[in-house]
Amino acid sequence: MTARSVAPAAGRAALADELAREIKRLRTEAGMSQRVLAGRIGYSRQYVSMAEWEDANLPSRELIVAIDAILNAGGRLVQLRQRASNLRAQRGRPRGRTPSGEGEEQTNRRDALRTVGFGIVAGTGLQGLVLNAAQDSSSLSGSLNRPAVDATTIESAAADLRRVATDYVLNPDLGNVLLELISIRDILAAQLKYAVRPSEMSELYVLMAATCAVLGSVSHDLAEPKAAVIQTRSAVRFAELAGHRSLITWSYCTWAMIHSWWGTSKDVLDVIDRIDDPYGLSAVRLSGFAARAYAEMGDKDAAHEAIARSCDEHSKAADAGVLAEFGATFSFSPARRHYYNSMVHADLGEWSRALSEAGQTIGMYAPAQADTWPATLTLAEINSARSLLHLEGPDAALQCLRRVFETPHGQQIPQVMAGIDRVWNDLCTGWSRDESGNALGDAIREYKSAGREVG
Repeated sequence: MTARSVAPAAGRAALADELAREIKRLRTEAGMSQRVLAGRIGYSRQYVSMAEWEDANLPSRELIVAIDAILNAGGRLVQLRQRASNLRAQRGRPRGRTPSGEGEEQTNRRDALRTVGFGIVAGTGLQGLVLNAAQDSSSLSGSLNRPAVDATTIESAAADLRRVATDYVLNPDLGNVLLELISIRDILAAQLKYAVRPSEMSELYVLMAATCAVLGSVSHDLAEPKAAVIQTRSAVRFAELAGHRSLITWSYCTWAMIHSWWGTSKDVLDVIDRIDDPYGLSAVRLSGFAARAYAEMGDKDAAHEAIARSCDEHSKAADAGVLAEFGATFSFSPARRHYYNSMVHADLGEWSRALSEAGQTIGMYAPAQADTWPATLTLAEINSARSLLHLEGPDAALQCLRRVFETPHGQQIPQVMAGIDRVWNDLCTGWSRDESGNALGDAIREYKSAGREVG
């Protein structure tokens, strides 16, 4: 190693240490603890703590910008970080390693996330992490430098994506799934910046599209619809660049799903209208979302037509195998289709049909449950309980909900709690508070209260 290569490295380390000390000094003078500072900028305390470590990796630019603003540093912290980053760039690129620059910043952040682990997700920085991940995906989809790719790295990232997308379906641990997806996306992005051949770029675009699509779903489950939409738009962009028809339509499906829970019926139909020719399994999903949107608008005929179209499309979907290569998230089983139908019939007040469709979903879990996302079973049980409330009364609904109340609180995604709220609203508006109604109401209150305590 030459003196020329050593000097920038030493200078960068000195600047990084100076940055860490300056952050600590300004925070202390402002009378803030690390936890208070973290809460104000939307990061975890552990992540802020690492920014004050000397002899550590250079913190991300986003974090330093946020700290600089909160501590009224007037840009000094940002300038220190930029000077350290510039010195790092002067070191050159060792053969066989990822070039320095934005890709290395993302790798540093990935290492930091792995060091902190699930504490980030469980702490106060969850919202900031989800939103920052979404903004990163949006930026990555818009910066498309072309340039030698390590085939082994791509294969490894693709295998990791399949594993994580399947774990997300079969045993969802949203915090760890989010962290692993961010790691996969950053690896792919670093490769994308140095891809040259069209085939390499196309493969990377496809994997980036699939990764962002799952990030959209996870952000949705973490109650961050804005981040979810940003991730999904990025997925659409990458899929369009790859010319991957199935992924384009699937990404639009995810977009429609987000609006079906967080937006309006018109939002859902507007997304569906963006697709000229819905294709394969995604066409089945889209018909289900359209049916639900029409049901919420009170258009019974249009809702029934969309349900029929969903059944017809499912019988001729030809791209299940194409999507399955990305993991179990990219599947739409008959069980899920029946669940969608039960939601539509419940929204229309067709309780016998809603109960029948939910029963079809529940029945498909036996004897094996690995083909369907566990949350679908939980939601189908809620639809059954809601239907039974209207058909037989509170006692029958409570018996059905007892299985739901056994669901681990870690899997209480917003859709589950929204379903419980629907049962509660039906109970409050349609039944006098007799003994059975009180028992159901008490059980729902206890379940929701336990969920808040765990959260």
